[in-house]
Amino acid sequence: MSEGETKVRFQPCPPVRLPAAGDGTKVVMPLESVTVVMTNDIVVQAKRYVDGGRLKGTMIEWRDASEPGLVLRLRPKSATWFLRGRLRTFRLGSVQDTSLSIARELCRGAAQVDRLKSDGRTYIKVMRGVLDARGGEAFYYANNKAWIDEEGTFNGPEVPMTGDVWTFHYLRKAFIEERTADMSPRWVSQYAAILHNPAFEALEAVEVPKLCLADFTAAEARMKSAGMPKSMIWRTVCQTKAMMEWALCERSGYCGFKGDEVAWWSRWKFRHKTGSVERSPTVSDLARTLVLVEHLRDTTPPGRRQVAAGTVGALWAIVLTAQRIAQLVGTPANRIFDLAEPDPDWRTLNWTADEMKSVLGSRRPHALPVPEKGIAILEAYRSYAEGGKSRWLFPSGQGVGHVSSAGVEGLLRRLRGVRYKRRPKAETQRRTGRRPTPRSGFSRTTSDSLFAKYGIEEWTPHDVRRSLATFLDEEEMGGAGSAILAHADDRKTDAKMADRMMAVTRLHYSKAQRIPLKMKGMRLWTEAVFAAYEHETKTFGEALRQGTIVPLDR
Repeated sequence: MSEGETKVRFQPCPPVRLPAAGDGTKVVMPLESVTVVMTNDIVVQAKRYVDGGRLKGTMIEWRDASEPGLVLRLRPKSATWFLRGRLRTFRLGSVQDTSLSIARELCRGAAQVDRLKSDGRTYIKVMRGVLDARGGEAFYYANNKAWIDEEGTFNGPEVPMTGDVWTFHYLRKAFIEERTADMSPRWVSQYAAILHNPAFEALEAVEVPKLCLADFTAAEARMKSAGMPKSMIWRTVCQTKAMMEWALCERSGYCGFKGDEVAWWSRWKFRHKTGSVERSPTVSDLARTLVLVEHLRDTTPPGRRQVAAGTVGALWAIVLTAQRIAQLVGTPANRIFDLAEPDPDWRTLNWTADEMKSVLGSRRPHALPVPEKGIAILEAYRSYAEGGKSRWLFPSGQGVGHVSSAGVEGLLRRLRGVRYKRRPKAETQRRTGRRPTPRSGFSRTTSDSLFAKYGIEEWTPHDVRRSLATFLDEEEMGGAGSAILAHADDRKTDAKMADRMMAVTRLHYSKAQRIPLKMKGMRLWTEAVFAAYEHETKTFGEALRQGTIVPLDR
């Protein structure tokens, strides 16, 4: 916000004292639309009329004489607060989750926002979110901190006015914008998701100087109770500490730091042992996995969890090309081209620079020759979804979009016997005046590993890259392996810099793509994969067909 912005605060609210609920015995309201000074007893009477089934096929409205525009509308199954304006009517909430005093505050605030040419619905949505998430006291605090800028935009309590101290919400927003400025759009959401953690919901409107170690440790406890994996908690802790360090060093004025603060967040520790697992599955392991997954898809009975055709196609592509999974699963179907010198046995898969991972601070498009036999397999699995008309090479089994990397990784995880299931929501408490609280997070269960059962080394999509590199190194084709995998080799030559700017439809004509070198390596690798697949189909596949196998969702 600029310095010249008009700042409009709402009028201060009364002291935070939630009125006591009446018992409804001191008044008997008529079953007709009337104007009356609304009280808690009248609200209780409305609840009893609705619960007792007194309104059969009728609707009445009780208008509040002390708050212009506030209406309590009674229907056969509900009693709801509304703000009736000259041009528009706003729903404020039901009597179960909105008290009389809060309904009056919402009515007063929405009317004021409307008079200032802002959006009353936005005000109600923001303030209802605060009320539902954090209760009445937080609502009154947020109502006092909300404001409208000179353009008429309503800003909730988490957005500070110019000159105000940043809140946790605004600090996170500024930090993410700073760190993701040069990131690819597909990575921005993944980076931001770590800090957009539901465990921080209670800290959204808290000013940065008022944060303390207890706030963060309480958030950590909420992450644990939600069943979040330790690795994700560790990443959240590290990124939050980095954000606070950035606030102190680079945005201290905005965050209310005076320069002599102690970095108390450095004492926030989370014990988690990290490390890398060096797996290099053999070609036989990869081929046997393909046979196993195809058998599961063919034999899983209806009603049980089946493997989507697009997921099987993506798994085949990972084994054949050893490309990064995020790049691979989002491949459009129109990225398959003929070679510059047409070859009936080979075609190319192509990706733009934006679709590739940044290596050494730069991106460049990538073209990879693939044998026609492999392309036919990918096209065959694509044909199962949307009649083969999907714009994606690996269409999702849900009918929209493409297969996700999480879907492929989840399939391999289930083969290892690991499953994550979303926890159910808590039972609704209908008459307590509170919304049901969902139990967020996932529960982790383990069972027998099909990898271990059938003698397959466990692997992930990224492990295939290591397998291909090792395989080609043993064949003295390490240069081809680096070209196939788009590794960080010398990218500063004029030819390669020019290649970065080339349109994807002409990639396979570029000498800098080294198509002949890639083809030599891909020929060795894919022939080994197809030979292993045929062998495993005759031996392992036949054994599976003669026996029985437990479905994935056993």
